Amino acid sequence: MKRTPISKLFILASRFVRRETSPCSAYLPEVIDTVLADLSSRFDRMLVDGPPVLATADTGLLAGAVQATVLVVRAGRTTVDELNDALTALRAAGAQIAGTVLTDARVPRHTRAAARIYRAKVSGTP
Repeated sequence: MKRTPISKLFILASRFVRRETSPCSAYLPEVIDTVLADLSSRFDRMLVDGPPVLATADTGLLAGAVQATVLVVRAGRTTVDELNDALTALRAAGAQIAGTVLTDARVPRHTRAAARIYRAKVSGTP
């Protein structure tokens, strides 16, 4: 467990879990369950960053062990077929899909300007 500069925020990277177990067993269901149970007793909230869904079967084991899954999709890189395959794999693993995050999306300049104007109106600051 690694402390961060942000108060009450800690990080446990998968490489630390793999270091304490054998590399092949880091994602075994009993290892995942043990690690998550231990952390749940010490923390109110946890965010678990897993490997890409379609790259490894480990993701299904992890997604099935947590309360909710957020799928991260890269704009312009992830195809609709890949997205559908990932959702199918996650659902088959018992994942509760809470939502999707779209990364690397290009926002047109006029949209950014409109968002700035809207924020200024809502917050009351120019």
